[in-house]
Amino acid sequence: LTVCLVCHNLGTLYFIVKCVQKMIHQKFFKLITKTIWTKQTEEEVQRLEKIKKELQVLDGQFSQDVSVLRKKIDQACLSYAEAEKHYLKVEKEFLHAKIQLQKEKEKKELLTEHLCALITHNETRKAQKLETLMLELATEKKIAVTDSTVNNSTADDDDKPVIVDGVDQKTGKMVEFTNS
Repeated sequence: LTVCLVCHNLGTLYFIVKCVQKMIHQKFFKLITKTIWTKQTEEEVQRLEKIKKELQVLDGQFSQDVSVLRKKIDQACLSYAEAEKHYLKVEKEFLHAKIQLQKEKEKKELLTEHLCALITHNETRKAQKLETLMLELATEKKIAVTDSTVNNSTADDDDKPVIVDGVDQKTGKMVEFTNS
């Protein structure tokens, strides 16, 4: 009985030892797993912290770049507004100058037409005056010729030319008067 008991106790003891070993093994496994998880978690936390810091650096650089670009955009907007204002002013001046140029061109053309009309009118007056003077001269010559023919009335009267306005009335030819 003692042997049996011992055997029985040994079997139980063996069973208990096995159970305890199993529990120790499970606890050890859990502890190791927990340690590994804790280590992995710590490493992950460290990696996450490192990533977070790198992202913060990138965000800082991004914010700085955005700030610089915003300043440049604001400056470009101001420059654009100023250039547009200058353009509108110059365009207005250009249109005014173009209108003024057209007015001056029309004025020049009108004055040129007036000058041409004045020259034409003057030439017409000169031609009329010349014609009047030529008629007076021809009349004076006719009177002189008539006076000389009356004084020298002879049978040659038929041979003498009759000149009116510088034209021989008998032959129809132009006659030049010479001062003699």
